Amino acid sequence: MNKPKKAKYAMPLMVVFILVCNGLLHTNFAFTQTTQDPFEKIITFKAQDEPLRQVLETLGKKYDLNFTYNADDPSFDTKVNLNIHGEKTSDILEAILKQTGHDHKIVGNHLVVLQKPASQEKKRNSADHNSKTPTNRSEENTINQITSQKAEEKIASHDQEVSFTAQNHVRDTIFITDTIIKVETQVLRDTVVVERFVTRNNNIPRPVRIMQEVLSIDLNQTERWAFSFHYTHMMYYRQISNPGLPANEFERISDSEGISFRNFGLGAEMRYNTGNLTLTSGLSFHSFSNRFSYQEIITSGGFNEIDTLDAFYTLMQSDTIWSYITDTAYIPLESEETFYDRMNHKGFMELSIGGIYNILNTNQYSLFVKGGFHAGIPVLLSGNTINNTSNFPAAPLEKENVNSILWAYRGGAGIRFKLSEWNDIYAETYYKRYIGDVITNYPVEQRINGFGLQIGIIYYL
Repeated sequence: MNKPKKAKYAMPLMVVFILVCNGLLHTNFAFTQTTQDPFEKIITFKAQDEPLRQVLETLGKKYDLNFTYNADDPSFDTKVNLNIHGEKTSDILEAILKQTGHDHKIVGNHLVVLQKPASQEKKRNSADHNSKTPTNRSEENTINQITSQKAEEKIASHDQEVSFTAQNHVRDTIFITDTIIKVETQVLRDTVVVERFVTRNNNIPRPVRIMQEVLSIDLNQTERWAFSFHYTHMMYYRQISNPGLPANEFERISDSEGISFRNFGLGAEMRYNTGNLTLTSGLSFHSFSNRFSYQEIITSGGFNEIDTLDAFYTLMQSDTIWSYITDTAYIPLESEETFYDRMNHKGFMELSIGGIYNILNTNQYSLFVKGGFHAGIPVLLSGNTINNTSNFPAAPLEKENVNSILWAYRGGAGIRFKLSEWNDIYAETYYKRYIGDVITNYPVEQRINGFGLQIGIIYYL
């Protein structure tokens, strides 16, 4: 009788036990989900000009959030500015990702950060995409669609497992792997053909032809006119000879003028090139300046002067004897000395003719020798000279003391460089010597010489 009574109450007790356990299980599960859902927390967050990756790292450490994103994507360097108080974590994350143009999906306790679909990204960055070609935009849309599709497939697969993972308190790990390979190869080929025709003159001797073709030396220049300007700086010195003066007088005269470097020349020439020979004709001004240092001494007296006061004579037989009464007086010695120390200036305007011969021509430079004759007239005279009279006194340097026409010859050698088809520059050594005496009535024979450097520029017509 007791056994059936126990069976009578066993079934209701079992039902009550199952309901209580089920209720406790659901309560525990709800509590577990409530305590483990960090994206529903109410938080306050502030960011100012911080990169997106730094913002996600700060939120993850501060509120125990798990994020999954592509760390190599440069878009995560986008600056974020945000200041929100008392909002859900999910709402704050959505506001952050909205600024940077990203999308997200929450899978369990993970937030997966994704790129927005191509249509939304196109609206946000229309200015950048307008500059791209249609082919590139279609490739980007295709890549975004593939990436979104793969991410959604992986997220969906994790959604199916989330309930089991949550109930068993197992932390899930989401791996998103997306490999995009874009290969573009551009090959540009261009062929340039340069045809050069060389005409050979069989009448040219073989050595000359070798110099033209191998050494690039042009020995047959075309005929053309040219115009040149030049500047010359010279050293001035005199060459004198002694016509028989006493040594002291000759030394005094020769030391009156010395070597000078204060001499220059300016000029212009018209040139005519014909082969290796160039004929020149020009006008130039030459100035010579040197120091004149001369000592002039004039003396008088220093002797006895005898005067006859009276005279008488005596006759003795056939002879007459004269007698004189004289008076002797001493004239004292007087000396006058004058010293000259000044600068002499002589300037001559000259016409010239000459020739230039090129001894070596290349494409860039030429070596040449030069010579010519000058005829000039004095146009600038200032200073003193020595006059060939008693005691060689100093005299003003005037046109009356200088030859009216001065003749000279010159020579030199130099190098000429090519600047362009129309311009050359050159430099040459310069030697000039005047023929005959420049100053007339000079105590000794003298010739003016000049040695220096001349530089110039040539303009071809």
